[in-house]
Amino acid sequence: MGQKKENIKLLSIDWLQFAVINKKGFLRKKNWIKQDFQTRLFSDIYHYKVDEITYFELVCNPKSQIINKDICIIKVSNEILYKSTCFEMIDYIINDESFVFNNFTRLDVCCDFAKFDNDVYPDELINNFLAEKWLKNNQTNFKLIGNQTYINNYSYLRFGSGTSSVSAYLYNKNQEFRDVKHKVYISEMWEKNGLYSATDIWRLEFSIKEFNKVLTDKNTGQQIVIDLPFLSDKENLITLYSALYDKYFDFRINANTVNKSRMQRVSLFILESFSSCWYSEREDLNSDRSDKIMIKKLHNMQNEIREIKGDYELEIEAVKEYLIRKKNLTEWAKDRNFIKSEAKELFSNWYKENEESTINSLYNI
Repeated sequence: MGQKKENIKLLSIDWLQFAVINKKGFLRKKNWIKQDFQTRLFSDIYHYKVDEITYFELVCNPKSQIINKDICIIKVSNEILYKSTCFEMIDYIINDESFVFNNFTRLDVCCDFAKFDNDVYPDELINNFLAEKWLKNNQTNFKLIGNQTYINNYSYLRFGSGTSSVSAYLYNKNQEFRDVKHKVYISEMWEKNGLYSATDIWRLEFSIKEFNKVLTDKNTGQQIVIDLPFLSDKENLITLYSALYDKYFDFRINANTVNKSRMQRVSLFILESFSSCWYSEREDLNSDRSDKIMIKKLHNMQNEIREIKGDYELEIEAVKEYLIRKKNLTEWAKDRNFIKSEAKELFSNWYKENEESTINSLYNI
C-alpha cells in the first residue's frame, strides 16, 4: 500500500462478520464444534476448528420469530484475517456448506504505521486537535483515552460512538499489546513487511456496522457494491480504506472562519485511491450526486476545448446550463464557479427549446 522505505503503511482487515442463509438446516462438516453457551439472540454457537485452531465462529437458530430461521452469522477468527489464504478459507466453507451470502454485519479495516506521510506523529495530531489548531470536519463527537505522568500521554482517539454506522479509531497498537494481549501474528506481520520504529506503532481503523452505503466512482458515478469478492482484492481494499479516510478522518487547519469545510485540509496520508471514490448512500442515476459529477465533467471538457473549437465550447456551455437549471443546482454551481455568479438568466435558447426533453438523455453524451 504505497510503501516507501521511510514510512511503511500496512493495510489489513481486523474484523469480518457476515450473515449467510443455510437452507439445509444443519451443518455438514464435523469440524463445527457446538459450544455450551448461547447469545441473547441465537440459541446455538459453533466453532469451526482444525488442529485446535478456531477458524470461524457461527451462531444460528434465532430465538425470535422476527429473524429468518435460516440465517447464520459468521465471524472470521482474527488470526485467520491476517493469513494470505483467508478468503480461500471463506470461499471453501461457504461452498462446502452450501451457504448463501446475505450481508455484512461488521467490517473493520485498518492501517498500521509509525507516523503519517506528512511526518506528523499520531500523538502530535491528538495534541493539535485538543489545542484546536486542527479541527475535525464531518463526524466530530469523540472519546479520548490517556494517562498523565508529568505530561499528558494519549493513546486512543475515537470519532463516532458504538452505535455509529462508521467509527474511526486512532490508537497506539503497541500500548494495546502491553495493556491487553500481545498478538504475535500481528507483530510478525510488521516484522515481515519491514515496519520497524523506535517509537510505537499506531493504527487508524474504521469500523463499519451499517452497510446501506456503497462506493461511488467520482469520475463516472458508477456504484460499487462491497461484498466478499470485492474485499478479497487488495486494491479494492485500498480504495475502500481511502474513501473512509477521505470522509471520516478529515482535519482542517483552524483559520478562525465560520465554515470548517472551506479551511485547508491537513494532508496526513498519501493514498493511491484517495480521490477515486466516495463512500456514499445508495442512489439512483438521476440523483444530485450523479448530476454534479456530470456538470463537473462538462465544465472540465469545456475548459479543455475552449482554445481549440470555440463553437463546441458554446454547445457544451448550453448543455451544462440546461442540467444546472433542470436540477435546481444554480447556487451550488455558482459556489464552484461553474457559472458566473452575477448571471441572472441562465438560459440559453437551447435550454428553452429543449425544456420538455428528458434529462436522462444527457447521460448518453
